[in-house]
Amino acid sequence: MAISRRGDKYTVKVYDPSAPGRQRWIGTFDTDVEAADAERAATLGIAPSARARTIRDWSMVWLRD
Repeated sequence: MAISRRGDKYTVKVYDPSAPGRQRWIGTFDTDVEAADAERAATLGIAPSARARTIRDWSMVWLRD
């Protein structure tokens, strides 16, 4: 997982479990807090457009924690 600073923005990439050794681009964010939230959601497999967590999302959180 990687949060990098580019100018006045933050970029996020996470490792893709379906392709070992490769990273997946998550996006560019205005603040480091937004970038950290996006990284956390991507790591859990939660789509950024999701408004509420699904049962699948909660099961992933349960297994992780």
